[in-house]
Formats: sequence, structure tokens, C-alpha cells
Amino acid sequence: LSDMSPRISGVHGADHARSLALCASALAAARALLRPGGSFVCKLFMGGGEREFRAELRRNFKAVRVAKPASSRPESREVFLVATGATCAKRPVASAPSTHAGPPGSPGDGGFPAVI
Repeated sequence: LSDMSPRISGVHGADHARSLALCASALAAARALLRPGGSFVCKLFMGGGEREFRAELRRNFKAVRVAKPASSRPESREVFLVATGATCAKRPVASAPSTHAGPPGSPGDGGFPAVI
């Protein structure tokens, strides 16, 4: 489960790209750690590039759906991608394009360092 969120800048395209990069990082960890049949959930701010990421999830899981919690504001672009039935156990991940100015965990990187 990844509830990571980038620091929101108010620049929609940049915020969306950072959100996708965090989801890709979480997927990389899931591929390394999940057992076959496992599940993966990540928070994503919708913005246009999610189609490719959802396709990547479908290549690695039997079922993928988009969930928007009832508690989320209707105008919010925040959704959760829920993938079940992992078929991707310990396969390499295609890396997402870099969207931050410095190394992960550095000030201004747009997110929090991933800790496994």
C-alpha cells in the first residue's frame, strides 16, 4: 500500500508527473517484495499520463481498478489504483522519468524517500 504524495506545487502537470514517479517507485518495491497473487494499492493524482501506468499494472496483475474514496472531495483528482493477483514476482521494473531536482530524499525532490 502506497499512500505517498508529492509536495503539491499547484502546477498540475508537475504534480501529476511526481505522483506517477512515486507510484512507479512503489511498483518497483512491490515487484521485488510481493509474492505471486499479492495485491498493490497506490495513490495517484489523475492528470493524463495514468493510462500507461495502468497498462503497466495490467501487465503485472490479474485485475486493476480505480477507486475514489467517498471521503474524497468530488473535485479532487486523487484516486487509488488497486491491483490484485500479482503475476510480477521479482521482475525488473521500467523506470519512470525523473521529476525531481535532486537525489531522492533531498530538499525539493517532490516527495519523501522510499524506505523498505
